[in-house]
Amino acid sequence: MKTITIALIMGLLYTSASAASTACTSADIVIKSSKAEFKKVGRRMFMDGVAVLANKCAEAIGVEVKMTAYDKGGEPVATHARWPASINNIPPGEYTFSLLGFLDYTPEAKSFKVTVTQVKRW
Repeated sequence: MKTITIALIMGLLYTSASAASTACTSADIVIKSSKAEFKKVGRRMFMDGVAVLANKCAEAIGVEVKMTAYDKGGEPVATHARWPASINNIPPGEYTFSLLGFLDYTPEAKSFKVTVTQVKRW
């Protein structure tokens, strides 16, 4: 009986360790491309653009991304994070999302960078 109990415990520990080692992390999500700019419509300026991320995880996962705007000297002037798929998990493969309204207009902003900040299973 002790042998069976030990075997069951070892099996559970192995299964837990295997699941933990294959867990999806933010390193498994890659921003493949992003293009953003401020556009003027009437008297109002707003951000418009698109980005593509690649989910290299085996399963669907929620992804939070952060966009940072930089001035001409490379210093950050604005940043904002959001979940582009809201509370939905993004399946493995490529996912294209809008950057519309991601940042408020900042006249100093000359370049933008999108990065992955965290993942979460919804």
